[in-house]
Amino acid sequence: MNNERLEYLKERLQLITNDLYDTIATLERIVFAKVIDYIVVLVGIVFVFRRDLTGWYLVPAIILWIFLYFLLRILYRGRTLGMLIMNLQYVNVKSKRPVTILEYVRYLRKTATLKVHIYQLFKYYLDYDNHHCQNEPMRRFGMILVDRKKYARFQKEHQYIKTEIQRLEKAL
Repeated sequence: MNNERLEYLKERLQLITNDLYDTIATLERIVFAKVIDYIVVLVGIVFVFRRDLTGWYLVPAIILWIFLYFLLRILYRGRTLGMLIMNLQYVNVKSKRPVTILEYVRYLRKTATLKVHIYQLFKYYLDYDNHHCQNEPMRRFGMILVDRKKYARFQKEHQYIKTEIQRLEKAL
């Protein structure tokens, strides 16, 4: 009985990536998070122009705004204010854990290029076909955007299977 259960759990652990893909955030939640982010950026730009930063103050203010945006995004492992409100987070497909700061910085470094085309921005940043199709760079580097509530249930089951396998292997 224990051997059958152990075999089943090992097989289940190998196939659990499919369950991880079931936790992917829906298109509506992703788009709503992006809308919140755009509103925050627009409010920031309005704030800069409202302060009457003219001349040489305007360029450093915009550069500082962009720098702070990327710094906060790195510290929150890719999550923006819209993603925090909509309860979304990036997860590494291989480790099945939330993306670390180092992984996100590595992703930014590898995807950053000096040539930026409008077509590429729309293709990579706004290309969501359905809730199983994430944007291309994140998929290419093994990261997906998941709903945190669904992911918490997945993580609990994943951890239970791992501990159950360890317990059964010790019993044998």
